[in-house]
Amino acid sequence: KIELSFALSEQMIAMSKEQGQDPFEEMSPKKLGKDSKGIVAFTKPVQSKADGYTYMTFTAYFEDINKVQLGDEEEDKATEFQYTRDGGTATLTIKQPMIASIVKDYEPIEPAQRQAVAPMLAGMMFTEHYVLPGLFEDVKGVTAVDNTAKIEVDADDMLNGTGAITDFKDVTDLVFKIKDIKEDEAAMKAFKAELQQAVAEWEKIQKEAAE
Repeated sequence: KIELSFALSEQMIAMSKEQGQDPFEEMSPKKLGKDSKGIVAFTKPVQSKADGYTYMTFTAYFEDINKVQLGDEEEDKATEFQYTRDGGTATLTIKQPMIASIVKDYEPIEPAQRQAVAPMLAGMMFTEHYVLPGLFEDVKGVTAVDNTAKIEVDADDMLNGTGAITDFKDVTDLVFKIKDIKEDEAAMKAFKAELQQAVAEWEKIQKEAAE
């Protein structure tokens, strides 16, 4: 499964609405279903608020990651995956990870303009993380917590062109070398039940969106 979480400041949300835009439009069930392939279910995006920020989180489920494609293929921003396994090890290649789209569109902010731009970026947060079937070798720009890989871009990174903005400047493919794949029958059984429930819920979400 792929989990995504976004957070925006109330100020930035207000600015987007003043321009007639919904900053979370890309996460509507209708949009998610249209701009993806190989995903068998999305959870309904959940909004929460804390300390002046609005958070949006959701999960995408798949049965074969090699069939998954996320994003707009026509704009050449689609994210694709290739997973190969050899015994207890595996390689996951992510072609055009979502962070690549941010870096591709990123325009450096001149030092003299940063003070004026800072309020517009306040609270901006992008987190992309992958739950993998085992531990993995270190990857530049990726934080590892056990078998979870996380990439994060915050307002300071956007303002100063630091962190993942720099780490992924010339990256088109993100490659994870996975080792010590764990076979846990109980966990797999629980996940299959979770997947089936997600598929059933996604069907309901799509029907509601079509009405």
